[in-house]
Amino acid sequence: MEEAITEGVQVQAEAFYLEMHSLPEEERYVFAYRIRLKNLSQRTVQLLRRHWIITDSNGEINEVHGEGVVVISLFWHRMKNMNTPAVLS
Repeated sequence: MEEAITEGVQVQAEAFYLEMHSLPEEERYVFAYRIRLKNLSQRTVQLLRRHWIITDSNGEINEVHGEGVVVISLFWHRMKNMNTPAVLS
């Protein structure tokens, strides 16, 4: 799990290999990732946008940009198809 604290917000990122959705013989690997945010400051914060950098084992970089995520639970999951195993950073 990767972790960073930015402006009083702890961000944890964890990637999961989804074997049952992957086809290694066709070089198709499916991953899900979970992002956990925790406000460590005394002020109210709001997620307005997101930017994640995902690097696969070949060094290919995929970026995720978008508006803030509104969720009921504390976790947000996203599935990603990749041609090689990935590292989330």
